[in-house]
Amino acid sequence: DLGLENKLGADMAYNLDVLEQVTAPEALTASGWCAPSNNLYTLFGIEGNDGLVDLPTVQVTRGGLNVPGFISFGDAVDNGGLFTWTEDSKEEQETKECVEIPCPEFTDYRLVAEGICVTAGNLTDRAFPELTQRYVGLVLSAHLHRVSAAIINDISGGAAAVTMNAVDSSAAGSILHAIDVQVEDYRSQYRMGVNTVLEAIFPLWTKAVVRADLAMRTGVALTNVTDADVDAHFAARKLRAQFVHDYQALYSGAAAQAFPQTLDFLLYPAGGYVRGDGGVIDLGVVRDSVLNATNDYTAAWTEQLYLVAQLGPEAREVTVNFGVDGVTGCCVTAS
Repeated sequence: DLGLENKLGADMAYNLDVLEQVTAPEALTASGWCAPSNNLYTLFGIEGNDGLVDLPTVQVTRGGLNVPGFISFGDAVDNGGLFTWTEDSKEEQETKECVEIPCPEFTDYRLVAEGICVTAGNLTDRAFPELTQRYVGLVLSAHLHRVSAAIINDISGGAAAVTMNAVDSSAAGSILHAIDVQVEDYRSQYRMGVNTVLEAIFPLWTKAVVRADLAMRTGVALTNVTDADVDAHFAARKLRAQFVHDYQALYSGAAAQAFPQTLDFLLYPAGGYVRGDGGVIDLGVVRDSVLNATNDYTAAWTEQLYLVAQLGPEAREVTVNFGVDGVTGCCVTAS
């Protein structure tokens, strides 16, 4: 058919013209890949749930915990009931002094609720479930660190403040010297057993600042000091040290260019502070008529009930001044 042949010829000419245009060098340069990029739905995460404060835990089944006040060695000395008796005591009609056991004062520690609530869109969760999982995980991590910081603040708020000056400006020497002095003084104050282990809470970067200071010392190969090496210094002083994130965090809005020249640490006897566990109220995923009306739902809802109770003597919060330069005690030049 002549009409069909003419139409096919016209179409072929048109297609060849289009092909010539799209294969021209300038056309290839302008069009690029044409196809859109693939979406990567895997969400990057680097936070961790370690570096949290650790306290002995007691179960709380009511609204709180009523705790008797700590009775110390000094209380027994100050309140009397101690006497010395000699041969002359009877002749002088001395009387042996007695003391009546006093009733302790109780402190009522009440439970606190720390919770989270996260809502999400039904359509978003269906199309991008990785986003829901990632964000709920982040909020749970933030919750754990928030509770850890609150527990540390409870201990710090009632602690006795002590300041220790630098020793030859050395970070390692100054920190370890402060630990030695305070641990022995604490044992002395309460007449604790010589092998009694004390607890301490340090900022997470303490190990790093000790390691950095040791690495700067001349004449010794200390550039590969491990965490275990640093831990041994603390353990040798009969100290159970915790290194936590949520106490004097190193990062404060901008990248640090040097370690601080002061740090604080909390010192107290093992078991002197406990965490009361009142349980968890966990509603999990909740769908209700209110959120359904906007096509949303509650992706996570939980409340954690806890308290911090002081069973022993008050903690000490020790401030240590130092430098990070590897300087140690220097020599005396002979005249």
